[in-house]
Amino acid sequence: MNGTDVTRAGVRPGKAGGGGWGWTPPLAWVALTILLSVRGLYSMVPVAWEASLPPPVTAYLQAAVAVATVNLLWGGWILVAARSRSRALRRGFLAWQSFNLVAIAASVGYAAWTDDFVTTAYGLAVPAVEFAIGIALTAHALRLPDTTAPDGESLPPSAAARPPTTVRYIVVGAIGGVAGAVLGGVGGFPFGALLAELLDISCFEGGCGYFAAAVGLFFVLLGFVSGIVAAVLRVARAAARAAA
Repeated sequence: MNGTDVTRAGVRPGKAGGGGWGWTPPLAWVALTILLSVRGLYSMVPVAWEASLPPPVTAYLQAAVAVATVNLLWGGWILVAARSRSRALRRGFLAWQSFNLVAIAASVGYAAWTDDFVTTAYGLAVPAVEFAIGIALTAHALRLPDTTAPDGESLPPSAAARPPTTVRYIVVGAIGGVAGAVLGGVGGFPFGALLAELLDISCFEGGCGYFAAAVGLFFVLLGFVSGIVAAVLRVARAAARAAA
């Protein structure tokens, strides 16, 4: 068996874990999610900043755009990691899938909590199917090895100890920043709306909506900066452990 076959299957035939399918289902799901994210960005970006929409709808669309952007960047990294047989593939996929599970739950909860959305059976069925697939693939990936490299193959010591490049820091920082911004927005905009209600801020000429949006944007900015710092520090610590 050559290296390409091992990469595609994830494990050798007959090796325990993954039910014989290896990384094929998770990577196919990542690729499909990337395609759906491109489609979502094409349809949502033109209206996500439309001033005529209610603030809760605008916040929802902007958060959805951010989630789609994360999926493009993070999903692309996962596919590159699979192609290069990176040992971080399983951890990266599990983190990516966990992020999407949280995003799905937050999306359904926000739509159900906000009066500007109408909950339908179809609107609940699609996220439910996505959530179920995500759980199944998470359980599947947990049974796979930490690396897609062939049995007995390991990285050369020089490659293992190689410090991260500037490009890697930029890519990881971008992914961390966007992910942090999405999480900040998911929590910030509902918190802003709740705070506006608790403070009894007048909705005259959209005052309460602007206040909620300002609080949400603050959390987006805070999450963006925190995500970059956390991602870069994580890479730096991992490089330090590898060099030790």
